Amino acid sequence: MDRSEASAEVLPAPDEAGTLPISVVIPAYNRADLLPRAIASVRAQTARPAEIIVVDDHSDDDTGLVAERLGARVIRHERNRGHGAARNSGIEAASRVWVALLDSDDEWTPDHLEHVYAMRDGHVLIGAATLARGDAPRRNRIYGVPGPASVLMSSPAHAAYPVNCVPPSSALLRRETVLDAGGFDTSLKLCEDVDMWIRMLEHGSGVASPRIGSFYYVHGGQASSDGVAMHRAYRNVLARYRGRAWWRPSLVRRYEGIIAWDAFRQGMAEHRLRAAGAALMRIATHPDRLRGALEVLVWRSRTRRRSAELQRS
Repeated sequence: MDRSEASAEVLPAPDEAGTLPISVVIPAYNRADLLPRAIASVRAQTARPAEIIVVDDHSDDDTGLVAERLGARVIRHERNRGHGAARNSGIEAASRVWVALLDSDDEWTPDHLEHVYAMRDGHVLIGAATLARGDAPRRNRIYGVPGPASVLMSSPAHAAYPVNCVPPSSALLRRETVLDAGGFDTSLKLCEDVDMWIRMLEHGSGVASPRIGSFYYVHGGQASSDGVAMHRAYRNVLARYRGRAWWRPSLVRRYEGIIAWDAFRQGMAEHRLRAAGAALMRIATHPDRLRGALEVLVWRSRTRRRSAELQRS
């Protein structure tokens, strides 16, 4: 983690009575228009954080100035270095024990920090679910744990399977653990959050709550909008830890089952029956792939049901 190209422009203020020992880190690139919404959701917390750090990743607009006007501590990169590097700069600059991440185009529910902080004891990583919001309410869905109960992540293997249980904008991280684990891998363009959670869980346990902690606004420019690329990235992240004591070949094969199931569905939707049949055969040729496909079907069913409940409420 290299901070040689980041400079802090505003020093943090001392803690006030009643604040949590949490540094909020918001990476931002050309987000002058959306940043006020994100920061407003931090200011509206029922339990306030000690500081807000905005990492301006060499924006071309007024992102840094807007952040300063809204009272955030600003760190500016001298060149654009990407989301992972921006998070690393903010985490290194953070002065508190805990770091809460928030993307600049997302926002928190009012009691998010109070909820995740209360779950922290004995863990290095705490997460809540996020509710994605699109252009139509029926497309709104949950990312993370759909419920009904929280999920204990006692092994790194729990970080990515069958999905990422800790969306970044709902994550609370123990700062020391992030630093010990080496920070976000800036060579990864996708799934760098899952990779970070895996390495953190090599140092301790985590817990993921089904309670909604953030709102994720869907738009076409997001990296996660490319489902095929995300699938490949997940598989590659899991595969890179081959040889670790907790790693098993079944982890990759189970995720291959998820990939094959989605390829089957896509083939059927596009009337490419040969491709759909090949995907189904790939699932059937190994029990781990079959298990992966079945487990993700159950998970997605729970997600759809919980998402529908939230839309009706």
